[in-house]
Amino acid sequence: RDEITYDRHHTNYERIFRIESSFRIGTKYDNFAVVPFPMAPALQLEFPEVENVVRFAGEDNLLVRIDDKEYYENRFYYTDSTVFDVFNHPLLAGSLDRCLAEPNSI
Repeated sequence: RDEITYDRHHTNYERIFRIESSFRIGTKYDNFAVVPFPMAPALQLEFPEVENVVRFAGEDNLLVRIDDKEYYENRFYYTDSTVFDVFNHPLLAGSLDRCLAEPNSI
């Protein structure tokens, strides 16, 4: 049931799909939201019905450096600039027109 309800708070949730891989661990099979990174652009090239793609990669305990200050950030995610085209998460600060405009930007 969770797999069909976790994105319902997003606009157009019925058009958002999550791709998972199935892994065998011992005698048990399990699904994880882990797929090769090149899969997203390949899906767009091969299937014209795929309107947009967005990828996430997470890290914990990531060293962040801003000017002369350094700190560690937990639950840090890298993503594509299309994230706000697919999901309607509110911004805490800044504007969408400059958000994720450059590689390595926030």
